[in-house]
Amino acid sequence: MHTTHLIIFFSRYKDYVQEYNEKYGVYSYLNSQIDKTMSEFLKIQDDLNVGKERGKEQYYNTLERLRDMYHESGTRHKLMKKVFVLLHEELQIIKERINDFTDAYSNE
Repeated sequence: MHTTHLIIFFSRYKDYVQEYNEKYGVYSYLNSQIDKTMSEFLKIQDDLNVGKERGKEQYYNTLERLRDMYHESGTRHKLMKKVFVLLHEELQIIKERINDFTDAYSNE
């Protein structure tokens, strides 16, 4: 491979690696937030099941908490999930490009 091509090759490779690392940080954060929200909803579900056994008042209080929580975080959670899915797809593409570069270089 010609020296100029190698410089361009490594420059692009470094750009892909940097982009991957930046996006992966956001992806990882979103994943933790989505998991946290899911855990909170699962806890409310458990509380609802307990509330059914303990009486209507506790059940309806928990149901009200669930409604409030959904209104507070439902839209945010859906948006985070959309961004998460998009980032997941972008990261797969970038990772393929990085692998293509390393495969091409290792064959030289």
